[in-house]
Amino acid sequence: MDWEKFFTLSVAKIEKIGEVSFFETHLQTPKNFPMHDLILSRFDHLKLSMVEKKKLSMSMRKIILCHDLFDGQHFKIACADFKKKIEQSPEKEFVFKTQGGGIYLFLYLAKHLKNSQKKITCYTSELPLPIMDTQKHPNVHFIYRPHTASYLSDFSTLWKESEVMS
Repeated sequence: MDWEKFFTLSVAKIEKIGEVSFFETHLQTPKNFPMHDLILSRFDHLKLSMVEKKKLSMSMRKIILCHDLFDGQHFKIACADFKKKIEQSPEKEFVFKTQGGGIYLFLYLAKHLKNSQKKITCYTSELPLPIMDTQKHPNVHFIYRPHTASYLSDFSTLWKESEVMS
């Protein structure tokens, strides 16, 4: 599994003719990690079950370590661009599909989409970690649809307390 694909934030709009690319950006990930950051004991604070610890591959560790990218300036700029694109679109209702870290674009959107009457449904293959403050927006709905490209779905300890999942 190519862990860096998690940080390609792609959103497809679902239309009658099929899926159409709506937005895409990539968060720059580090090329090298200090070995001491990747050892399994550095992830003890996550309180993973024994089964989850066995599944915590090197790729999964890198994904978790890079979640701070969703708090960075590049991500915030990408979110603002995504929000602007939705606001400027003439449609009143959207159905989107995203995978990997793309779900975080929608979490940001739900928090910052003020006074908008646009209705947004997002099908996602990924369960987001509770890393950012979230707010419910009455017009933004998430539908979890896992598939083989799901990265963190096997790690329920990481997201089971998430407000988003409620």
